[in-house]
Amino acid sequence: MTGYGRGEAQSDTLDIIVEVKAVNNKFLDTNIRMPRELSALEDRLRKLMATTLDRGKVDMYVTVDWLKGAPRRVAVDESLARAYYEALGLLAADLGLEPDIGVGRLASFPDVINLKDVPPDLEGIWTLLGKAADDSLKALVVMRESEGRALVKDLEKRLRTVADHLGEVEKLLPEGMPAYREKLMRRLEEIKLTVDEARFAQEVALMAERCDCTEETVRLRSHIGQFEGMLKAEGPIGRKMDFLVQEMNRETNTIGSKSQDVRITGFVLELKSEIEKIREQIQNIE
Repeated sequence: MTGYGRGEAQSDTLDIIVEVKAVNNKFLDTNIRMPRELSALEDRLRKLMATTLDRGKVDMYVTVDWLKGAPRRVAVDESLARAYYEALGLLAADLGLEPDIGVGRLASFPDVINLKDVPPDLEGIWTLLGKAADDSLKALVVMRESEGRALVKDLEKRLRTVADHLGEVEKLLPEGMPAYREKLMRRLEEIKLTVDEARFAQEVALMAERCDCTEETVRLRSHIGQFEGMLKAEGPIGRKMDFLVQEMNRETNTIGSKSQDVRITGFVLELKSEIEKIREQIQNIE
């Protein structure tokens, strides 16, 4: 399911913003973009996402703003400064000059004084980052739940349509064998062929057995009931629905292959079309 969430946490020195975007996906696929210096916390974020979400392609963006500047320290390369000092002293002696070597001049030489980033306090940062990430995921879930309620209404409507088409198939099934018997008798009369009554009855009985769709219609109606129950269930149900729709499609295909009635074939096509629409919709459900 699609959705967006945003969370923010702030301290005296740090402001962290976490944004989460999700689109449909059969499994949970997470991607995190965050400052490199905080990469050690990435695994914690993934675990937090996995405990909150079950499906979807989820992108998380972490923005860090150091309100008082990123923490740094001044590093002095004393051995390099001493080497510069000695080199200047030798140069002054060679030229017959008075050494004019002050600390300020030494500090101006390359690499004597450098600014280095202070390793961040990861545990302290996680307190803020974890809260911002959790808030963003909760906002995402709220948006997805809103979309889910709309999906439930659509699926309930489509299930009613499937049940109605199945009802029409069930009405037509008993008419199949008398119609087949009559058609076979007319065909025999047309070709002026006389057959034994017992043999004729046996042929009709065999066809009745081959064309019997009672088990398939009962199972399909059971699947519809199970699907309706899933729509009212708590927790992740998307993958269970995937499996159930496959079973519904299998039963429908079997009914279509067994049936000899063109009217039933028409309803089977409608069933397959509606079940396919359901299959597409449940890809959006966690």
